[in-house]
Amino acid sequence: MAGMAGLGMVLGGASAATAQPETTASSSSATWSAQINGWAENVAVLPGGDLVVTNFSNHLVQRIDRETKEVSTIAQVASPGGLAVDGDTLYVTRGNHPASLVDKKGGIVAIDLPTGDKRSVITGLGMANGLAQLPGGDLVYTVTMGGGTGVHRIDPETGSDRVLTTAVATPNGIAVGPDGHPYVGSTLHGSITRVDADSGESEVVAGTSVLVDDFGFRSDGTIVGASSTGAIDELDPATGRSRPLRAGYVGATSAKPLPGGGVAVTTATGRVLILDLT
Repeated sequence: MAGMAGLGMVLGGASAATAQPETTASSSSATWSAQINGWAENVAVLPGGDLVVTNFSNHLVQRIDRETKEVSTIAQVASPGGLAVDGDTLYVTRGNHPASLVDKKGGIVAIDLPTGDKRSVITGLGMANGLAQLPGGDLVYTVTMGGGTGVHRIDPETGSDRVLTTAVATPNGIAVGPDGHPYVGSTLHGSITRVDADSGESEVVAGTSVLVDDFGFRSDGTIVGASSTGAIDELDPATGRSRPLRAGYVGATSAKPLPGGGVAVTTATGRVLILDLT
């Protein structure tokens, strides 16, 4: 979800829209940082190493050059959320906003990176939010609230879609684990649930990370995730253990471990950072 602004509007909870700048202490781990003009909702790495970010408040998908930090626009997408990169194709959830509870404009867009051409993968949903890709090419995604609430699996070429489970309350971030199955964060419960990619059988495997948003897996199988309270947390599905790694990133929206080391973090204030959490 767009930080906690959308959920706060619906549930009356905390809102990251009032996020304050990060403290000096929290910035000490940053080895790289850039700024976009807007709410940085999610982040992924493109094949060449540049970062791609969803700019929720300005309805943009943007590229950040890792060397120059230049920000350029890839495409316009209404209330963009999660990201999945598959070669030259970028998948993005859209309609990640409470308005989608009414207008049902949530869905997934496929963007051809060389040309910027877009096509709709699916539409007509509520708040389409988290997004990841399974090893075989299918996408898994979350609808936090509204039509189709739950965890879905879809073939991005045919549009064949099915609900894997509705057992996760306010499903938000989603990532595919080393075992090839999706793991889903519940913002309401602050927990991580493993969902079988075929049967949809679900089991809570880790918690608690209060107001957990988007996350990713490290190579050792542990999860690093962002909390809208400002914490960057580690959760271990193998043991159920959780612990804070850093604090002070109020309005943190995503934390994604990078292939070459470090963790990319985005915030509602538009900051995009790479942290050294060793």
